[in-house]
Amino acid sequence: MSPNPPGQFDQAPDRAEIVQAPDGAEIVWFSSGPTGRAITPAPAVILVHGITENAASWLPVAERLAITNQVIRMDLRGHGQSSMTPPYDLATMAGDVASVISDAELVRPPHVIGHSLGGAVVSALGGSGLAHSVVSVDQSLRLAGFKDQLSQVEAHLRSVEAFPKVMAGMFEAMYGPALAAGERQRLDELRRADQAVVLGVWELLFTMGEAEINQVIDDALAPYAQSQTPY
Repeated sequence: MSPNPPGQFDQAPDRAEIVQAPDGAEIVWFSSGPTGRAITPAPAVILVHGITENAASWLPVAERLAITNQVIRMDLRGHGQSSMTPPYDLATMAGDVASVISDAELVRPPHVIGHSLGGAVVSALGGSGLAHSVVSVDQSLRLAGFKDQLSQVEAHLRSVEAFPKVMAGMFEAMYGPALAAGERQRLDELRRADQAVVLGVWELLFTMGEAEINQVIDDALAPYAQSQTPY
């Protein structure tokens, strides 16, 4: 990367990049907005999508943020153009975000924002000190209630025939009345519910008890005690 002269930046178009995670998975990420090294550059913003979605889900937000900030959208492993490479646990995917941060050669730690699954992923990343701030959108880390909901449909989620219908029903229930019809159609068209990926992401909830799940979350958040990262 060749830095621009101080005080200047490029308003660059969306660019696709690929970084290899430590386990060999290829993680695809996209960058837009100012990329030069200004004297006081605003931190970049990294946007991490939810389960079954991809980097394109953030486009309406990214277009606005890219006026003033470099914006990085990434496809989580098993999603979009990134490798279909298990495992799909939080620690591994948080490591993928760390790989993108390293590959982007940012001037300073970025703001990291995640929605749904992405919110859990960035929460697991935040205590590492790699982020300027962490925002989790629409993702509680109190997972016992969600575990109870999933347990009621686990057999159907593991069925090849029933899986698409169950997933469609779950997302239908999540849509709110404020979402415009056009945006809803856009999200439906970009969503890809791969059974192996979804089951891999939710494996923790299927196989662990509530106390074990809480311990995993506590362990992921423990580094915040030694970090100055706003969350």
